[in-house]
Amino acid sequence: MKSLTMGRKGRSAPLYTKRGPRIPDRIVELFDHFCRTDRRACLFLVLLCLVALLPGFFSIPPVDRDGARFALTSRHMVETGDLTETRLGWETKRTRALGLHWLQAGVVKAAQLVGVPQAPTRVWLYRLPSLAAAIAAVLLTYWAALAFAHRRAAVLAASLLASSVALGVGGRLAVPEVFLLASVAAMIGATGRLYLAERQSDGVGVWQQTPHEARLALIFWAALAFGLFTKGLMTPVYVLPPLLALVLVDRSARFLQRARSYSGLALLVLVAAGWFLLRRYAPPETQAEFVARTMLGPVAADYQGFTGLPGVYLLLFFALFWPAAPLAALAAPFV
Repeated sequence: MKSLTMGRKGRSAPLYTKRGPRIPDRIVELFDHFCRTDRRACLFLVLLCLVALLPGFFSIPPVDRDGARFALTSRHMVETGDLTETRLGWETKRTRALGLHWLQAGVVKAAQLVGVPQAPTRVWLYRLPSLAAAIAAVLLTYWAALAFAHRRAAVLAASLLASSVALGVGGRLAVPEVFLLASVAAMIGATGRLYLAERQSDGVGVWQQTPHEARLALIFWAALAFGLFTKGLMTPVYVLPPLLALVLVDRSARFLQRARSYSGLALLVLVAAGWFLLRRYAPPETQAEFVARTMLGPVAADYQGFTGLPGVYLLLFFALFWPAAPLAALAAPFV
């Protein structure tokens, strides 16, 4: 059998030598085997995600503050049946999105129904939505890359995401960042296809939206609505800069008309209106909850997040997005 990594002159290299199998060639052969069809590629990516994320998924205790906070809030929903209360301790406003809490509470409630002992206290149940969202983010990255590259390159891009440190952390914690990642991947994939359709059109005659473009537009708006439902108002921040960049470079916004979808816009309005109504008309806190929040307030910081000197996030990128970070640096001049 000849190697798939033959040289420029077509010289053959055996996959087996006296010392044993040539491991790099076997890996390339296996990779190409999974890249032959979309079904094989998706199966490979799902298996890769499970291999990368399952170790420690059930045994790692709550090590992240936000992960513990989300799990505790969702547990409170399960125990009280109040699906509108997302405040915890010293928080004074109901400002967080409800989506992740509802998904976590639904998983825990289903676990209780099937007989999982002490389901509300098992943290891995609250992480299951994050695991599913991480797998979805990898598959959607593969789908988005197919708009710009061939299947082999798309599988490589999704594989780099699946093996990254950042996804490994987010997929093991009960946090909404992986949901945001999946939403952005879906929006970028839909936008890229709509943009390329505009570039490939001749621009002659009256434009009419095709059924395929209508489905892509619905995917874009549905992904935006899902991101708002699970992460909140940070979702549009990640898709607006690419759109503005395309408009500035091409000096035209004609491709945006292909993203027209009344159904998707109605879904977005429904999510936004539901969030507002649940926040505006949620039941007030009890006296005991008010006392607990007042007592915790002086000893806990109100600000959530991470701050650092300028350039800290750029340095963290090379650590958290390894092994794809060096390739991203090499691709910067081409971009």
